[in-house]
Formats: sequence, C-alpha cells, structure tokens
Amino acid sequence: MDKIKVMSSSDDPETVFATMYKALIDRGFDRMKIFVKESRDLMLVKKDQMMGNFKYELENFPDSRELTSRVYSEHFENYDRNFVAILMNSTFTSAYTLFEVTFDKICSFAQARYGLKLSVSDLAGGDIIGKSKKYIEKVAGVNLDSIDKHWIELTDYRKIRNCVVHDSAVVGSDNIHLTKFIRNHKHIGVINPLETGTTTFYIKDIEFVFAFCDLAHDYLSFVLKEVIKAKP
Repeated sequence: MDKIKVMSSSDDPETVFATMYKALIDRGFDRMKIFVKESRDLMLVKKDQMMGNFKYELENFPDSRELTSRVYSEHFENYDRNFVAILMNSTFTSAYTLFEVTFDKICSFAQARYGLKLSVSDLAGGDIIGKSKKYIEKVAGVNLDSIDKHWIELTDYRKIRNCVVHDSAVVGSDNIHLTKFIRNHKHIGVINPLETGTTTFYIKDIEFVFAFCDLAHDYLSFVLKEVIKAKP
C-alpha cells in the first residue's frame, strides 16, 4: 500500500478533510453507481431490440411460433433475471471491496496521524471491516457510537456479500435471520420457493447497489472526519 500522506494536526480540519477525502474516498462509489446504471440501461436497450425481433418473427413466420416463443423465452429470462443477477451481484461485491479497501486506508491514515505502533493487520480475528472498526475505536480512540445504526445496516450488507462470494448466493435453512432479510427485501429476488429448505437469491434492482454505495460513502466520510477532529 502507498504511504499515507500525513498533514499537521495544526492544519485547519476542513482543509485536512478535503485533502484526505480526495486522497482516500473521492468519487469511487459514485463511479460504481454510474457503471451499474449505464450497464443496466444498455441491457434494457438490448432487451427492447430483442422484443422487436421476437414480434417480427412471430408475425412473419407463423408456422414456427411455438419454437420462436420457446427460444425467446430463454433469452428474456436472461435479461430479466440471469444477466441482471450477474451485473448486480458483481457490482455490489466490487463496491463492498471498495468499502473494505477505503476503510483500511483510513485506518492507515489514523495510524500515521496519531503515531500509533499497532496497525489493522496486528489485530486478531474478524474480517477487514470488523477489524477496521475495532482499530478506529479501540486503538485510535475515536468514538463512533453516533453511527451505530449505520454500522448495523452495513453488517446486513456484509452478510449478503459473504453469501454471494462464498456460497454462490445460497442461504441455508438454518440461517433464519438472513433468510428472512432476503425474502422480505424489495430489491432482492428469490429464485426458489421456501419449501426447498434453502434460499437462492440475486440482487434484482440497482437501488440495492445505490443504497449500499451511499451508506458506505457516508459512513467512511464520517469516520474520516472524526479521525481528523480528534487530537493526536
């Protein structure tokens, strides 16, 4: 990782924040949102073109209507679900990785600014996000109590991300909390019925990705501000 630039603690906090925000956070999450929206829009254009082809073939080749309908139904399923799942799931996991990397960089900034010996990697157990929060609170001594509700939301996103990455978006019947969360979420689609015992899901709406990006951005911005406000 590149060495984090440290500004003097006597510098104006707003100036320090503007500089470090540009260096550590900037518009990464906005770019994720732009990417997923433009990709989704291109898919919709392609689907509309395919619908036109479908109607043309039905009208001009009436003897093959059954075969045409069967073939195009598979194509439409791709654009309605399969391709959507690939786009949304992969963009979300990429945005989550950006969240992890940025949080880790903020911890490195705090370490350098406060002259701390311990780094995030020195902390035992947990994932990057959990260790980063622990580092900011326990090692750097920054109080994050006022955004606990945001952290709780982020932990739900973390569970979704881990399930997508490690379990191919399949939740076991024993994970009651996550199953309920997924099946009740308006931006998540469920492929199989509850009676099967497991829940296979996909992110079906860009609003899910947008909401995560906004939450992650706001959370990290707050943490950075608090790190700067606290006196080394």
